[in-house]
Amino acid sequence: SDLSDPPRLAIIVSCGSFNPITTAHINMLAAGKRYLDGRLSEEDLKIYDSPPPPPPQSTVTLGAFVSPVNDKYGKADLAPFKARRDVCELCLKDIPWVNLEEWEGLQDKYERTFTVLSHIRREVRAHYAATAGTDEDRTLANNIECYFLCGGDLFETFYRSGVWDLNLLEKIFREFKLLVVARVGSKDPLDTLAANVEPLTHPSTPEASLDLRLYRDRVHVLRIPANTTSSTRVRDGLRSGGAGLEEMVGAQAVAYLRDNKVYV
Repeated sequence: SDLSDPPRLAIIVSCGSFNPITTAHINMLAAGKRYLDGRLSEEDLKIYDSPPPPPPQSTVTLGAFVSPVNDKYGKADLAPFKARRDVCELCLKDIPWVNLEEWEGLQDKYERTFTVLSHIRREVRAHYAATAGTDEDRTLANNIECYFLCGGDLFETFYRSGVWDLNLLEKIFREFKLLVVARVGSKDPLDTLAANVEPLTHPSTPEASLDLRLYRDRVHVLRIPANTTSSTRVRDGLRSGGAGLEEMVGAQAVAYLRDNKVYV
């Protein structure tokens, strides 16, 4: 590319319970990387009525991070962090560009999404800045962009009163970019964004409000084929002795989950 306009460097971060991680999570990351790198396949594009707008500038994705939530999150049926981490390691070991980020899970308390995104971005920028050979490389390192990858279902929770701290949610939208992956047939997150003309409020801070439409240009929406793979189906299958789990989570992970009686 033109030297005056070097590509943006980016990372993708996926936060969640990963209870357990599935091929659907990994496929979302891969689709996000293809989108940012400007390499959507013909197969990807088949599902769009019109092609998605490209990222605003040529982008090189350095890698992706999977950050399983802390045990203190307190979600029902959440397996211990060690088990969720071990399954992530088994599922990601042959995907060199996806990193397992343990920091969130190893803290002594539940950490908010904004804190996790900030920590990962800070560590990645510091790593690349420390190894930069020129001032230009250091500038690139210190401006690495962080894309928060989430599903359309999580995006809908932004509009549920009381779920998100509005101050932190605004910081996520202001400081990071969002890569929202919506399954075909589900609601378009951009339609949700446009339709919610009333600013968001929170019962505990009635004086605060947030209009997410102000951040429309920071939200990138990707479509992926509808599929039935889910962590819930994996957990249910382990309990019922059901077949077909290997397609959803991989043979080694299924063996680990069964041997260690996770979810049973």
